[in-house]
Amino acid sequence: MEYVSFFWSGCFFDYLAYDDALPRLAGSNLFQRLNQGHFAKILAGELSPTGVAFQSLLRTRP
Repeated sequence: MEYVSFFWSGCFFDYLAYDDALPRLAGSNLFQRLNQGHFAKILAGELSPTGVAFQSLLRTRP
């Protein structure tokens, strides 16, 4: 693979856990909660399971 461009790369760090309030949130509030989770995990240097899987794939490249 010569080039990869990931979309929604914040999911490499965190996901938005479902709760009963989510369906009632306005789109802007939903994205605010999602981005806050992403940002906190990025600052902490913590990867989500998806991030760990992609990191593992990249480390095994020749």
